Amino acid sequence: MARLKRLMTEVGGVEASEKVVARGEFACPVERQSASYVVKRVVLDDAELGEFVLCRSCGSEFPPKVLNESESGQTTSLHEAFSLLFSAMIIADGVVKQPELAMAKKLLARHEVEYDMDVLVNESKRVLGDLADVLREASRHLSLGRRRLLLEGAMLIANSDKEFRVEERELIANAGRHMGFTRTGIAELFEEVDSR
Repeated sequence: MARLKRLMTEVGGVEASEKVVARGEFACPVERQSASYVVKRVVLDDAELGEFVLCRSCGSEFPPKVLNESESGQTTSLHEAFSLLFSAMIIADGVVKQPELAMAKKLLARHEVEYDMDVLVNESKRVLGDLADVLREASRHLSLGRRRLLLEGAMLIANSDKEFRVEERELIANAGRHMGFTRTGIAELFEEVDSR
């Protein structure tokens, strides 16, 4: 759309204007991470020529439908990441404990994720095998805040039985690395949990 505005100016000397009509965050297809955007409306005199999405991070322009795709991708990624990470936390130490299962179900319900944890508890190899791929994919669609929510939820599950085991810590650290957290960032999360 901005190209159309430039072309009109170059060819006919007609000056179209752009007006920001919305702002927010989305999963930028170019940067493959969360970025802020503005929706701009192109107007010529009083006629609206259309709208486009401008990524404020990389400067790329997209049709408005990219926002729907981004929202859908975020929801799917978040739900799948929550489900698999929480299932993996339950089986991390080799023992399925009722407090961990109850906490995972509570957290999933809070985020409106419908998932049969009991099925995944019985398919632990698949859960652990898919987890790294799911978390890497999720990191492309989810903001840093949502990725942090995932790790904090995993820590709540690990602590729900009052035993934060080495296997659980290692799983959380690996999950954090797959989602783009630095070792320092993960260590700070552990410190927060340990100080509570």
